[in-house]
Amino acid sequence: MIKKLRSWHGKKISEIQDKFGLTNYQILLISFIEGIIIGIIIGYMIFG
Repeated sequence: MIKKLRSWHGKKISEIQDKFGLTNYQILLISFIEGIIIGIIIGYMIFG
């Protein structure tokens, strides 16, 4: 099950990367920023 999910996710990321012409670094940067935003929201909900 996990292998199928990982394979599907990798294909979707590749499709999005090709569609928008993004580099690997740009994908990593977007993921990093998304993680920070989600972390701030969760932190605010827990400690806010």
